Amino acid sequence: MLDRVQNAPFPKVAQGTAAAILAHVPATAPEELWPAILSDAERRRAQAFHNPIAKAEFCCARTLLRFWLSSILNISPLEVPIRIGPHGAPILAPPYHHLKFNLSHAAGKVMLAVADGGMIGVDLEVLEPCDTSLDLARMVMPDREVALLTRLHGSARMHAFVRLWTRREAVLKYRGCGFAGNDRALSMLGRRNDPVLHEGCEMGLVWCIASSPDIWVAPIRTLVLNELH
Repeated sequence: MLDRVQNAPFPKVAQGTAAAILAHVPATAPEELWPAILSDAERRRAQAFHNPIAKAEFCCARTLLRFWLSSILNISPLEVPIRIGPHGAPILAPPYHHLKFNLSHAAGKVMLAVADGGMIGVDLEVLEPCDTSLDLARMVMPDREVALLTRLHGSARMHAFVRLWTRREAVLKYRGCGFAGNDRALSMLGRRNDPVLHEGCEMGLVWCIASSPDIWVAPIRTLVLNELH
C-alpha cells in the first residue's frame, strides 16, 4: 500500500544544499495506511488529533519524511532515528544530525524541507480572511508591522498578514524555537540574509522557507499522491 510513497521521486540532497516538497494528502487513503511505518511516539501523537484532516496531514508528513530521509541515508524508513530536540522539535539523532529537516501542513497539503549542512525552517498557511488578524499581529509582531496591517484593508491586509506570519514562523522554526521563542521586536519586513527567505503562493496556500545563507535551496517539487491506494 505504501509503494507509491516509497517510489516517489524524492529530491536528492547533497552537502551544502536543501530541497523541499509539497504534497497533497490523499483524501481516500485508508486510515491504517499512514501509521504503518511511524514510531510508537508518532502513533501516540497521531491518536491525539481530534480533527481527522489534521491527523491525516500529520501522518502523511511523517511518512513522507521517513521515506525521504531513508532514501538519502540508505536505511529503512523505520530505522530513521527521529528524536525530540531540546525545544520540542523533531531532529535526527547522531550520526545523521548533519541533516536538518522541517515540516508544515495545512488544508490537506504538507510541505517538507531537508538541508545538509545548514539550518532550515518552513511554514505553510492557507490564504484566507482572518477577522482576528490585527489582534494576532499585536500579540506577536512589532509595532511597525502592526501599523502596516492597520493601514491595509480587505484582501491587501489578508495577503500581508499571511505573508508576515509565514515568514515569522519559518524563521522561528529555523532558529529551532518556534513561537515559544518569538521576539516581538524581530521584524519580517525587508530583505533578510540570515536566514535567507524563499517564498511562494500556489493552490490558495502561502509558504516560506528560511535557510542558512550558505545553503543552496532547490526549487520546490510537488508530489501528487491522490491516486494512492
